[in-house]
Amino acid sequence: MNFILQLVKDTFVYVVGTLIHNAPILILGILVAAAISVYVDAEKFREMLMRKSIVSIPATVAFGTFTPFCACGTMAVVVAMMTTALPLG
Repeated sequence: MNFILQLVKDTFVYVVGTLIHNAPILILGILVAAAISVYVDAEKFREMLMRKSIVSIPATVAFGTFTPFCACGTMAVVVAMMTTALPLG
C-alpha cells in the first residue's frame, strides 16, 4: 500500500512541476491566440494569406520552426486560427 501512495505522490509532484515549468509558454500561447481572435480581422487575414500563398506558407512554416512554443502554446494559436476559417495550409 505504501508503494502505491508513494507512486501517486511522485506522479502528482511530477505533473505539478511540469505544469509550473511549461506555464510561461502556455500562457504566452493563450495570450497570442486571444490577441489574434480579438485584434485580427479574420476575413482580411484570410484574403491576405490566400493572395500571397507562395510567400505566406513558407513564412508561417519558418515562424513556427523558430518560435519557442511547445505543443501546448502552439495548439492555442492553431485552434484560434482554425476557428476563423483560415486555410489549413
